[in-house]
Amino acid sequence: MKKKKLLIVFGVCLIIWSCFFVTDFICVKNMKQPIFCISMVTYKDGGSAEYFGLGYKVIKYYEMSTNIVDFKIGSYFMRFQKPFIQGQELKLASIVVNLPINEYSLSMSSVVGFPIEIESDQTTVTISSGQLLYFNDNPAQNGQFGQSENGKLSFSGKKTVYWTPKDMENVITDTNVKVSTIEISNPNEKISVEIFQQGTKYIGKIVRP
Repeated sequence: MKKKKLLIVFGVCLIIWSCFFVTDFICVKNMKQPIFCISMVTYKDGGSAEYFGLGYKVIKYYEMSTNIVDFKIGSYFMRFQKPFIQGQELKLASIVVNLPINEYSLSMSSVVGFPIEIESDQTTVTISSGQLLYFNDNPAQNGQFGQSENGKLSFSGKKTVYWTPKDMENVITDTNVKVSTIEISNPNEKISVEIFQQGTKYIGKIVRP
């Protein structure tokens, strides 16, 4: 009888804990602060913090220069490490992606779009909106810029592509939202780059797989 009561108590506790964790997991996936965690550590960067729950931890990353917020959930051993910084680069076994600049605007004359440096074989780049440009090194094209077809571009080796909000004759005008997702993949791995618009500026963020 006593053993049965202990099992019931354990089951109830497990259900309650599961509700706490699932709720906070959904909050994190929707880029919201956890509900059943307590803020234990704050960082002097304008908003980053660590929240502790029952057996798990949530880290809130805040980048003041871009006003971008990100959340990660994991065990108590998860370390604070910002996933987005100026001059972002992410190296995987078969893909290297680098963002040489942190933000882009249409008024910049030095580049034709937001530059993304990619090094990989059998690479496919797809975008949800906007347009991809690339420097055409074919002598027959006189060094002109080419553009993606149907939001997709394929190549091998090292190449710099440029995302631009100019989608044919239309210009994306949404503000303070994610305006495009760029997926960079080969047969083995995939990396995503998210583009946010804040006023007249476009901010890039590498999303870790």
